[in-house]
Order: sequence, then C-alpha cells, then structure tokens
Amino acid sequence: MVPRAGLPPTRRQLETLCAYIDAGSIKAAASQLGITETTARQNLSALYRRTGSVNAAQAAFLLRRVRHREVATRISTSGRCPRAASVLECHLGATS
Repeated sequence: MVPRAGLPPTRRQLETLCAYIDAGSIKAAASQLGITETTARQNLSALYRRTGSVNAAQAAFLLRRVRHREVATRISTSGRCPRAASVLECHLGATS
C-alpha cells in the first residue's frame, strides 16, 4: 500500500479519532459514531497513513503541531470530546 502522508484527513477520520480518544476504545468509538468496529479501524488506519503516524496520540500531535491547528480548536470547542480536548490541551498546548 502506498503511504498517503501529506493528504489532509477527512472529516470522518477526524471524528473517528476524536471519538476514539474520548471513548478510550475502538469498540466504544464505533458505538458512539454509529459505525462498525471495522469501519472505525479503517478510518483510523487511513488517518494514520495520511499523517504518517503510528497511533492516535502521534496523529493528534502531528495534526495539532504541523498543519491542522483547527483540529484541536474544533475538538476543544465542540464539547463532544471532553477527554480529547483535555489530552490535547495537556500534552500539546505548549506547541501553539
């Protein structure tokens, strides 16, 4: 498979990442979003390829730090992902 690092993530990939961070598991994130676990895994895998990351923490860090600062703002202000917002603020707030 060809890496697609550098392409912007889709809205659904970002929603899946947010739900995964907030829920703490792929199963819970899938349930929260009303999708199957397989679809949630595929969304996260595609997001990891697009960001060149290996896990959710690295993806969130890269999205915040490199080119998608609006992601953290959206997560922080949406109110839908309080855990994701606190994780991003705690670990990534200094990079702004």
